[in-house]
Amino acid sequence: MFKIVSLYLIFAVCTLQSCTSPSERRFSGYRNNFYDSIKKYQAVEFDFMYDNLLPQKSYLVNGKVKFLVLKSSGELCDSEKMYIFDLKTDSLIQKVERSECYETADRLKKSSDIIFVRTKETTEQFYDNGMIMKTENADSDFTHNENITKIKTTTEKAFKKDQLR
Repeated sequence: MFKIVSLYLIFAVCTLQSCTSPSERRFSGYRNNFYDSIKKYQAVEFDFMYDNLLPQKSYLVNGKVKFLVLKSSGELCDSEKMYIFDLKTDSLIQKVERSECYETADRLKKSSDIIFVRTKETTEQFYDNGMIMKTENADSDFTHNENITKIKTTTEKAFKKDQLR
């Protein structure tokens, strides 16, 4: 009986796994690595919103933002961005972004599902529906994005203020 249940469970998992899109599986890998890093660094989650229209999750190490997640949703597109910062230089090390767009507002059919992976080294990788589309040199402004820097510093100030209470 145990063998039959085990076989059924394995079959169900394999069937459900095949239902996910290639982009979903690839992004899940990036997301899992991101959250594993948060655990590895023992980062503290801090509940703060820089902008109410841009939900944020911040994870701090020694009072500095090490990990940042920003999500946005519109009528036809959703996006999730995960940032990793260098604690010594405060510069951006990696950004993983997923953008899902739909053909109509009822969101029954996706028109695109793109993953961008940017690192401070020299590559930018674009994935559409699980396939690598393009790799090129990174943007020159990658490590010092003014908007992200402002979100990061404002979050750190709010964290310090919260710690003083």
